[in-house]
Amino acid sequence: MKNMMTRYFTILFFFSIPNVTQSQKLISDSLILDLKYTAPNSQQLTVKIDTVFDLRNVDDPRLIIIDEIKHYGFVPVDYYIKSQKPLDEIIQKTFPFNSTIQNNSLSLGIKHFELSKRSQFFFFKKYNLKVLIEIYNQTNSDSLLPIGELIYNSGTTKFFTNAKLKKGYENVFGIWCLELTKNLRSVSQHLHNDQNPLPYNFRFSQPELPWMQLYTGAEIVLFQKGFLVDGYLTFVYPETKRLFNKSAWALRFRKDKKFDSIEFGLLNSSLNYRLNSKFLLRFKYDLFFGINRWKDMNVTKHKVYDALIGDLSFSQNFIFFPIHKRTFFVGLGAFENLYYIYSKNFHFLPGLIINAGLQL
Repeated sequence: MKNMMTRYFTILFFFSIPNVTQSQKLISDSLILDLKYTAPNSQQLTVKIDTVFDLRNVDDPRLIIIDEIKHYGFVPVDYYIKSQKPLDEIIQKTFPFNSTIQNNSLSLGIKHFELSKRSQFFFFKKYNLKVLIEIYNQTNSDSLLPIGELIYNSGTTKFFTNAKLKKGYENVFGIWCLELTKNLRSVSQHLHNDQNPLPYNFRFSQPELPWMQLYTGAEIVLFQKGFLVDGYLTFVYPETKRLFNKSAWALRFRKDKKFDSIEFGLLNSSLNYRLNSKFLLRFKYDLFFGINRWKDMNVTKHKVYDALIGDLSFSQNFIFFPIHKRTFFVGLGAFENLYYIYSKNFHFLPGLIINAGLQL
């Protein structure tokens, strides 16, 4: 009898697990944002905005993003972040139609609007707003002609203990509105006189380009007595500034005279400076940790710690990399490598780096 009861409760326990999991997934919560911005008189928009269209594929025009948080440390909760009113209506009221302005009449289309947050340097929280806005110009026949896109990656950092989620999102929206005001003014001036420069974050409409592009490549580094190969993969947003950061997941294979190693990227980050529409400079640093295979095991006795390797490297590259395209890239540069193995201590290697890849 006792065994039967034990078996019964065991079966009941296992059948109840999917129900508990399912019930957790059904739990949801929402955060309603008060997104608004009133520009000072010195920053008032001098462009007529006729209409704002919401071109996002969403069922609820108030929905900004669906996040996930955990209640009590383990219960997953879908977090619906919404605005008080439809997003196109909010932006329309931010830039009200002004019939007294004798400039081009523009319309806007919201193609992408993404809010996010992440912790930074332990004590800070960074709020980000990634936006893609299509700009339309009204022709003489009253039809709308797409003339280009404005791309944004706006951010603000707050001290973690004072970083209220709602306030952080609303602040970054205000920062973005100020940027959009300046950019629309520049676009309007360019339409009247093409000698006026367009904003750097403006690109001519390219509907074939995805919002996020696959970025993948390989680097070959040649040393005096060996070589290493890095492979990396990530998704990237469009460039919005001349100076920008990029990071990726990376894997390294090293072939040395005395050992081979497989190393896994703990940190892969690069600072990129765009020289022009086709070329950029890249300053990259990497941190790897991996496993060695020694080739002299028959004649040399190694410590167990010698199976591990820590690896820090830097590189400076000149790269052919066209902007805002599905493209290949290729580059050449200098490479500096500092690695640590228990029995070898620190070892420094300079080398020549050749890199190539695709952005699709």
